[in-house]
Amino acid sequence: MAKVFADAEAIYSYEGTHEINTLVTGRAITGISAI
Repeated sequence: MAKVFADAEAIYSYEGTHEINTLVTGRAITGISAI
């Protein structure tokens, strides 16, 4: 699970799309899509 958050943070730092990464990370953890 920590790897998912680390990957999301790396993408956020590069792309600046924090909201999308939060939704994708949440989907990866819970299996429920909010998009």
